[in-house]
Amino acid sequence: MSITKLSFGTNPYIGAYLRATDKYVLAPPEIKPSAIELIAKTLKVPVIKVHIGNSSLLGVFTAANSNGLILPDFATDDDIKMLKRELPDDINIIQLPTKYNAIGNLIITNDHGAICSPVFDDSILKLIEDALNVEIIRKRIVSSDIVGTIGVATNKGALFHPLTTDDELELISNVLHVPVDIGTVNLGSPYIAIGLVANSNGALVGSETTGPEIVKISHALNIVETE
Repeated sequence: MSITKLSFGTNPYIGAYLRATDKYVLAPPEIKPSAIELIAKTLKVPVIKVHIGNSSLLGVFTAANSNGLILPDFATDDDIKMLKRELPDDINIIQLPTKYNAIGNLIITNDHGAICSPVFDDSILKLIEDALNVEIIRKRIVSSDIVGTIGVATNKGALFHPLTTDDELELISNVLHVPVDIGTVNLGSPYIAIGLVANSNGALVGSETTGPEIVKISHALNIVETE
């Protein structure tokens, strides 16, 4: 397992562009082949190159685990056909209504559980739960509705915003069924998901992430080797 620094050009906010699970990674087609190779080597899963409605912001506009992929309303028929062709047959793919476009900002999930923003009503919550095939709760974390931006979870651990309270950490751990710690990325950013992309095999961090931040990430996600 490894942690690898990555940027797209000079942009260290890699989490806006990638969506990773234990089965695949979604990445924009314009990413350089050398970066695609690095992503695949670190996370040890196939990299699927795709736009969602002509957007490269796959981390912002999607949520996913090994069971399901949640897409915004503006994903095109061609996007969905390509994803169904490239993804494993057992992946549930659904679209949410237009007002929930920034799905990645509103959901954090692994293969054991999910936490979503209170903005979702009961009917949407049921769609998400069925697609991801996990227990899901609605909860603000650090008084924020954009729970998907303030944490990253794998099937081995999770890292959250440094102001996450002990009670919130306990709740998150109980829902996601993994140990949870707090930390930052990219020179102190508390918005973990913008600078960290991870699965059970490894992690990619924004290029401005410091050594002490990487140590904290490795401990939180149970990654035993860095490079």
